[in-house]
Amino acid sequence: MSEPGRQRTAHEAAMDEPMRITLIDDEPTHVAHMRHALQLPLPGRDGRPLVQTIGSVQVLHTLRQCSTATDAMVVDWLMLRDFGGVLPPLTLPAGTGRAPALVLLPRHVPEPDLCRALGMGAEDYAFKPIAAAELRWRLARLSMPREAPMPHYGAWRLVAVTHSVEVRADAPRPGHPRLSVTLTECEFRLLASLLRQRNAVVSREYLIASAILAFQNPDSRALDTHIYRLRRKLPLDGSRGLLLQGIYRRGYRLCATEPGERR
Repeated sequence: MSEPGRQRTAHEAAMDEPMRITLIDDEPTHVAHMRHALQLPLPGRDGRPLVQTIGSVQVLHTLRQCSTATDAMVVDWLMLRDFGGVLPPLTLPAGTGRAPALVLLPRHVPEPDLCRALGMGAEDYAFKPIAAAELRWRLARLSMPREAPMPHYGAWRLVAVTHSVEVRADAPRPGHPRLSVTLTECEFRLLASLLRQRNAVVSREYLIASAILAFQNPDSRALDTHIYRLRRKLPLDGSRGLLLQGIYRRGYRLCATEPGERR
């Protein structure tokens, strides 16, 4: 959520909306696997994805006569091949063009089929069956604008391209130097999740999902290890406007310690 007095950007508002995902696959077992992977919010998103499934080429053909909106589609190549080797006419909700596509290829695909698939111009490709963590990462990246603004929270600013954090000089009080710290991708995702929901308790399950820690058990110490590393790298002790607290058996809370930093 944005600071008081600052109008939220369109990008920030979009990230709060649940992502609409269309799974185009005729293998029930693999569809169930993907649906399970999408039961929690994607990295960088606050809402649980809204998932719909298209399981037959016949239904794909009906899309030629009606407009269907989605934020991203995951498409099985074998279904696409039977559909004519072209991407389905699914559009973005704003009507600004075709929805981005992740095409799933067989592990052993003949070279002519591979060349044909790669020539479709899909935004991303992966092999099937796709791992849960990989599916979530790829969909999260498909949903990000190519030139997304750098989110900032008071004196703190996130730079997604380099997975770094910048803290403005003299914040929150004179005498503090400017900081620029590079994080691992996992650490960056964790911090971004905590910042978006600062002053609120964020559950262990949500943090694990948002950082893609391979669907580890919420009682796993892996999350705590990453939080420990964040504390070692960043001034999250309240001295620079943010205090990271552990809430026993629930999760973590990142609190604003200066009035200007509170939500």
